[in-house]
Amino acid sequence: LLFARRTAVVPWVMIVRLGVFFVLAMMAARAAVWWGLVTTVDAAALLASRPRPATSDVDRPRESMVPAAIIIGTLALAVVAFLPWWGRTSVHDRLSLAPQEFSTEVARRLPPGSRLLVDQGWGSWFEYDVPEMLVFVDSRFEVVPRKIWEDYGAIVTPEASWHDVLARWNVDAIAAEKTRWKKVIPLLRKDPAWRVVLEDDNGVLFIRQLG
Repeated sequence: LLFARRTAVVPWVMIVRLGVFFVLAMMAARAAVWWGLVTTVDAAALLASRPRPATSDVDRPRESMVPAAIIIGTLALAVVAFLPWWGRTSVHDRLSLAPQEFSTEVARRLPPGSRLLVDQGWGSWFEYDVPEMLVFVDSRFEVVPRKIWEDYGAIVTPEASWHDVLARWNVDAIAAEKTRWKKVIPLLRKDPAWRVVLEDDNGVLFIRQLG
């Protein structure tokens, strides 16, 4: 609507930029934030460039500072309310997606290049801390193909095909987080094809039995 109402030509660079970020926003929900930031700046630039009727300082009404003060005050309160030291979450909760001791033990017990099925919440941490391991999924939802997410869900849920999915991907080991994998961990414990080699408060490491 802003473009349509303008009589002046919109710069082509701006159109390309908005188009690129619009496509990204359609691909991933997190990119909608980028779209909003870019759109706001470009829209402000277009509005500022519009000709305005000339008015003298005497005729111009004085703008109220109340709306701006309310917005700034609300944002300041939100920043203070969400500061980490208010103790809403424990240290364990904040570090639950980066189980350093657990990943160190996993790296010690598995050879480099192992095909490790890691809990999705741990995926990015394992990629950073144990880069020689091949993980299944991580936090980049828009990058991983839908079929792989479906296979991951079939294992964690678990669905009837979970055992077949593990075999098809030739998984060597599984790093299962105890809370999110609470349904499949008992099944893995009973399965003779898998053996527990590591367990702590964070999770359980299963290794496939050869033969």
